[in-house]
Amino acid sequence: MNIMIYILVGCFALAFMVIFAAMFFTSASVFRIFNRVLDESEKQSRQPGVGTGRVLDVVAREPHKAASYKCRSCGALADSTAELSAKGEFRCNYCNAWTSIYEP
Repeated sequence: MNIMIYILVGCFALAFMVIFAAMFFTSASVFRIFNRVLDESEKQSRQPGVGTGRVLDVVAREPHKAASYKCRSCGALADSTAELSAKGEFRCNYCNAWTSIYEP
């Protein structure tokens, strides 16, 4: 009778260890994937003109005497409230036209 109890307890312990190991490796994989996604989003946010949202953020990185960004449609200068797209285009506050900050 005692041997049956030892076998039963051993089976439960083995099942517990297998379940615990599976949970550990699953959670480690989830954390690894989550960290990879966070690292990629940080890399994208560091690129100039990508995902910043405002022209002021891009203009602040330029040298002091650098040329200002002008709208190709009306010639107005981009101010700090101009919206910036992920492709590096800003929307003119006067004529609402999109102009690239990378093309002269």
